[in-house]
Amino acid sequence: MIRTSATEVRMIPRLGNIKQIDFAQMELENVSDDIDPFFTKAEMSKMSNYEKLRFKNMRKNFEMMVAVGQ
Repeated sequence: MIRTSATEVRMIPRLGNIKQIDFAQMELENVSDDIDPFFTKAEMSKMSNYEKLRFKNMRKNFEMMVAVGQ
């Protein structure tokens, strides 16, 4: 259910026979955030901590989407 205003409430549509996934129950230890194999030492040294964090988050998101798609 999504509340879009004080009085309007919309139901979230269900998508047929698509299995719903409980993300809290997924095994997160298989999700890696290691980005070292994708960058050289020189590239890593030029990256800010924020950029490294962004790439780690993108890697985790990708791994999670792969896990969901299986």
